[in-house]
Amino acid sequence: MFKKILQYKKMIGEAISLSRQNHENLQKLLIMLNEVSDNAERQLSERTNEINKRTNELGAQVEQQLNERTNELGARVEQQLNERTNELGVRVEQQLNERTNELGIRLEQQLNARTNELGARVEQQLGERTHELGVRGGQLTQASLDEIRDLRNRLEKHDIELKLQNEITAVNTAAFAEYRNINTGKDVVLVATGPTIEKYVPIKGAVHIGVNKACQYKNIPLDYYFIQDARKTVNEKGSRLSYEDDVIALKCKKFFGMLSTTPNGFSEPSESLLVKANATRYCGFGFPSETIYHDIRFHPLADFSTITFAALNFVFFTNPKRVYLVGCDVSFSESFIHNNGKEGVKFWRVHLNRWTIGYCEIKKFVQRWYPETEIISINPVNLKGIFTDVYTNDRGEIIERTQDDLEERDISEQGIKLFIDEFIEKILLKMVHEEASCNKCDKKVFSLVRGLSDDVPNCIEIKCNECGFQFLFPEV
Repeated sequence: MFKKILQYKKMIGEAISLSRQNHENLQKLLIMLNEVSDNAERQLSERTNEINKRTNELGAQVEQQLNERTNELGARVEQQLNERTNELGVRVEQQLNERTNELGIRLEQQLNARTNELGARVEQQLGERTHELGVRGGQLTQASLDEIRDLRNRLEKHDIELKLQNEITAVNTAAFAEYRNINTGKDVVLVATGPTIEKYVPIKGAVHIGVNKACQYKNIPLDYYFIQDARKTVNEKGSRLSYEDDVIALKCKKFFGMLSTTPNGFSEPSESLLVKANATRYCGFGFPSETIYHDIRFHPLADFSTITFAALNFVFFTNPKRVYLVGCDVSFSESFIHNNGKEGVKFWRVHLNRWTIGYCEIKKFVQRWYPETEIISINPVNLKGIFTDVYTNDRGEIIERTQDDLEERDISEQGIKLFIDEFIEKILLKMVHEEASCNKCDKKVFSLVRGLSDDVPNCIEIKCNECGFQFLFPEV
């Protein structure tokens, strides 16, 4: 039809160009052209409407069929999925039980075989190493001797733990099972007996757990009490704990520790005192702990050379919201060094190291097992920077912390060593200025020449500012 239009237009052009006289014919052609154009436009519109209508009808049919098919397939898939899930669940549970039993038996067999094998190898290596060191005679170093002692002690420790495991489980389950999660949502205060205990004003509503001589602080209401390593030598007939009457008079739940790495216990309060104090026996580690167990019903309580860690192990077993540390100063008296010299420094170095490592391990333990429990040190001394630190005045009111109080401490092995060296150096320098005098001129003004070092690990080297004489303190 559009071709006809073009033809007509061409004819019109030819007619116009040929003669003006054909005007009448041109009018006719224009009329015909308009009629043809109107007719073409009407037919195109009708055809377009028809196509749109048909498209909508087909779309509705397709959408309806698609929805019906989708619902049908969804129902079938859901039914098949539920059936398959139930079937797989039953099979997985059955296979898991079978595999667990099988692995348990195999693990037990392998553990026993491995234990026997390691025991034989350690014993053999210990014998070979001992013989080798004996042959070397005078060349034997102190480090090698310490290594042998450590190896022997660890072997003996694991052997005793294995023998006492049933007793440990029975004793600790009876002692602690009822206290699991008992302090959920509560604040608990662990009360040790460092000098800062004197500044503590009891927190109202908090649960208080004391250790050792905390029973003598009558202003602190204890709810639980822990004691171990409190027996005098068995040769002292009639010997009594110096604060035995305070322990007996204490009106709270009392736990008496027995070190589980020695047959029949070691350094524990006597059975007689246990009965008189109406206390409950528990088992704790007798050596620095290699592991802190979260379920103390089946394992010894932690020990890093102070009962504080056994009590803390119990504290976290009760799952409190916050734990406040009071009197946990991780410090020592200068009189001990004064009376024991270099050996006194060595003794405290070992214990400071164990205590500091212990608190760092406690921090990791809580982050792993009780991440919602906050640990707060009240007036910390050598725990500064490990937990959240809070300082109070004599009325128990919290003092605003400085930026220095907010800094976290380096708890890596190197960081701990550096901290302990600096602390001991500070104590020794304080002692030098208070009590030392020059061996040559008897003056008392000194300066530090060399701090603690690997060459002389438990002494500092000082110089008399009067005569220049240098010497070690404490003297070797």
